[in-house]
Amino acid sequence: MDLTTVFDFSGKTGVSGLFDIDCSAGSFDGSGKIEVKNTSSGFNAVLNEKSYQATCTVEKKHGIYVRRDKFTNTSDSHIFLYRYFSRFTVLNNDNEVYTQYSCWNNESSGSWKKLDGTITVSNQGIRTTSGGTPFTTLWNCNNERGTAFHLIPNSAWKVSVSLRPYALLSNAAVVEIGISDDRLRMEVKPHETIDMPVILFYDFDCRTDMGCTKLHYFFNHEYPKRKLPVIFNTWFVAFDDFNYDLIASQARSASELGAEYFVIDAGWFGEIEPWSSAIGDYREKEKGAFFGRLKELAEYIRSLGMKFGLWIEAERALANVPAVRNHPEYFIKEAHNYFLDYANPDANEYMTEVVCSLVEKYGIEFIKFDFNADCLYDNQNSSFYRYHTGHREFINKLRKRYPDMYIQNCASGGTRMDLGQSTYFDGVWFSDNQNLFDDIKIIRNTLLRLPPSVIERWAVLKSVDGFSTVYSSGKRTDRLLTVKGATWQDAETVRIDYVKSFLSGGPIGLSCDLDSLLPYIKEQLKEYIEEYKRMRGFYENCVCLPLVRSDSFTILQYTDDEEKTVILQLFEEKSFQKELIVYPKLKKNRQYILDNEIFTSQQLTENGIRMTFNESVRSCTVILKDAYSEAIRERIAKYIP
Repeated sequence: MDLTTVFDFSGKTGVSGLFDIDCSAGSFDGSGKIEVKNTSSGFNAVLNEKSYQATCTVEKKHGIYVRRDKFTNTSDSHIFLYRYFSRFTVLNNDNEVYTQYSCWNNESSGSWKKLDGTITVSNQGIRTTSGGTPFTTLWNCNNERGTAFHLIPNSAWKVSVSLRPYALLSNAAVVEIGISDDRLRMEVKPHETIDMPVILFYDFDCRTDMGCTKLHYFFNHEYPKRKLPVIFNTWFVAFDDFNYDLIASQARSASELGAEYFVIDAGWFGEIEPWSSAIGDYREKEKGAFFGRLKELAEYIRSLGMKFGLWIEAERALANVPAVRNHPEYFIKEAHNYFLDYANPDANEYMTEVVCSLVEKYGIEFIKFDFNADCLYDNQNSSFYRYHTGHREFINKLRKRYPDMYIQNCASGGTRMDLGQSTYFDGVWFSDNQNLFDDIKIIRNTLLRLPPSVIERWAVLKSVDGFSTVYSSGKRTDRLLTVKGATWQDAETVRIDYVKSFLSGGPIGLSCDLDSLLPYIKEQLKEYIEEYKRMRGFYENCVCLPLVRSDSFTILQYTDDEEKTVILQLFEEKSFQKELIVYPKLKKNRQYILDNEIFTSQQLTENGIRMTFNESVRSCTVILKDAYSEAIRERIAKYIP
């Protein structure tokens, strides 16, 4: 990628330069005063004004470009920052823009729009993907090339793409990205530096995948993940209507299937009923749920060979809980909610000690952090920059104390599912909608902006018997159901083979009444989990290419860095077909084993692979193995007893 294709230093206001800045010490828009020095992989730029300095560093890292901006108050007086956008300028016309809208149960829903004015996507509150995602791509319809931009949020954010006049007979696409300027009035102390959101960008040549494997490769090498887990969560067993015996029975079944973490979801805490009225009171419930036996249950779970986990909502409380009554200064009040002010050091330390005391008391090794409401009022007027800085410090303190803790990111599902959160959370509960058929579409769109290793795959299942046989064929009368949405209000049938295909690719979890599953279903899940554990080293570091994202098909291609293993997954929905020729994208001059035959990568990419399925299973998986590696492995095996 040539950096001159996305930056312009001709000095034109509103179009050129690196910054659009407005603060109490003055404004800057353009490039006339910017000093730029080229480096081996990018450039460094600095703008020195009387009272402040703006810097921009662009470097190529792991195959993509990383942009870091900083705003420094160089004076001895306070400055108020009203706007700071990082600018990119693309000198062409006839563009389309891809953005995503994201909301509860329908995360990462994207579309293309013609750029004939200004297209803006943003969030306003603390939850960083409530309303939109910090990701956009610009596609030129004339040269059929695009550029992807990812913002790593550390605040509320805004992304704007505008078509603007550049000269008498030419236009430019101007991309401005950064901290949201809605109600922004951030006080910057003397000699304080504000880190602007980091921006990742790269070019691509395919509108379907938008070059997302470049992002996956960068993330895997910059933020390597720990071993991917197998998790059981209690939520979809009976939601909050549980007791000791029910959950202990689920623990036995989860252990038999091979689960490694057993997580108690909401409903275990508080002296007020229902639990949703006790948010912020994380004393164990004595008159309900486990009746004071949570520690005993945790010990029992560990005796079964699993690690114990607990649900906590550490960012919100309600008026009637002790924390709000005793320390109202720790919270930001909005409507009936009280949001912990992580920018307040005392509040931050208070919640750190609350969580650590729970960890020590119950031996917690997995925390599911949920966040079920959004706060739109920032008492710091910093577009939640101060809040996010404090929250990141909170998580880092937990990491320092408990380096082996698995910390899960949930916020009514995926309403804070972004790259920034993924750098310090281990995995994300990507949606409260746990319908497998909806979820594969959410996943394929989320893969455009997140690596597969952070997106947890959850199976919510139930076996039901008593259905009629299919004609007179004598087939089974039982059915396997999956939830349709966020509750068991509605359900639909699914085949176990589809479930196993769906679970591949990232961390996996089960959340359902395991005791309701028929023995043959549990046996297949157990066998799958054993196979997954053998394969998870591949998924920890793989990239995933969405080959097809249509109304009828989702086709995903997982590969390792060297493409020694390639896994193709097909998911079908009402295609009225029984097979599809799939064309993988492979490196040249390679040989792969498929159905015990050797094919060159050129043969596979030119002729395709026939993937077959039936109308009931609706999925298919094909695995390609590097022929040379397999041949070496077979030769070695001959000499190993």
